[in-house]
Amino acid sequence: MHTRLLVLTAAWPSRRFPRTGGFIRILTDGMREEGFDVRVVAPGARGGAESAAGFPVPAVRLKTAAPSRVLQFLYIVSAASACVREGCRRRPDALLVHWVLPAGPAALWAARKLGIPLFAWAHGSDLEVYAARGGIMRAAARAVVRGASGVFAASGSLCRRAAALGAAAVAHLPVGVASVFKDAPPAPRPAGPFTILFCGDFIPEKGVRELVAARRLLGPGRPARWVCAGAGPLGPALARAGFDVRGALDAADVAALMDASRVLVLPSRSEGTPLVIQEALCRGLPVIASSVGGVGEVVRPGREGLLLAPPVRGRTLARAIAELYDTPSLCDTLAAYARARGAEVRTARETAASFRRTLAAWECARGGPPSTP
Repeated sequence: MHTRLLVLTAAWPSRRFPRTGGFIRILTDGMREEGFDVRVVAPGARGGAESAAGFPVPAVRLKTAAPSRVLQFLYIVSAASACVREGCRRRPDALLVHWVLPAGPAALWAARKLGIPLFAWAHGSDLEVYAARGGIMRAAARAVVRGASGVFAASGSLCRRAAALGAAAVAHLPVGVASVFKDAPPAPRPAGPFTILFCGDFIPEKGVRELVAARRLLGPGRPARWVCAGAGPLGPALARAGFDVRGALDAADVAALMDASRVLVLPSRSEGTPLVIQEALCRGLPVIASSVGGVGEVVRPGREGLLLAPPVRGRTLARAIAELYDTPSLCDTLAAYARARGAEVRTARETAASFRRTLAAWECARGGPPSTP
């Protein structure tokens, strides 16, 4: 059984983007609680949020956010080299890569070099966006999923995409939430202004500009408190538009903020199965989100929230918010469904236990340890 894991991830929290890759850190914590010995290789700057929280400083420090293809290539080379160095220094049982792209090719090469099995975890943009572009990106994704001993996928749609690319084994396994979101039942909503919450990176891909447009369109006729928790380059624009901008928050603070809100909004352009939506459901918070990736597998339209056809425009988002604002009974009904749905959400440790059981089942089906890629 594989208990010593070398984990390569394309995203890890930093001071600038404290929520980027935050769910990977939460999952890593859950795996350690479940008894896995995990060593992480990830982008990040020295002294970032990861080291402050007691996690190992990533071995790979090259930022992947830059659009330059040269930097992307250098990231792959650096990641592959770092994995081999870490693997030779502290022999792992297997290599787990988060996101098939861009880190997958580096992980595939490193796993072969080390002679250990590779497992890949698809989270959304890797197969829904990058691999869907075709050409070299699709070819790279196909090579990774075919070379892996198994693929985990955060949504049903990602499972289907991985299978279509030729994955030998696929398991549907959304990443779990931090236990703080399920330790206590959701608190009653406090009296006060209607609070609209956004949690995530302040970047265009998360629909931040559409959120600003929706606030402007609703105007003063529907006074509300607009709160944004996270960080990113569009933070100053949110502050200028009158949003209550919060910086990096820990899980307990996010849970408390959700308990004080009436709706979570997430007008993203692409997603896997967003952790923030699962967190909101655990706290009984209704959701307004774009119907992308695995969002529709978690939120049922008219039950736990309202789903909007992508790409979401500011006017469409404003109408959905106005519907909940003007109909308190609908908001309360959605909250009740959200609480029930949240009871089904796994914690990160429960996800780690499912991960362990799946590895054991795959090993049993093959009649022995997974083959080296």
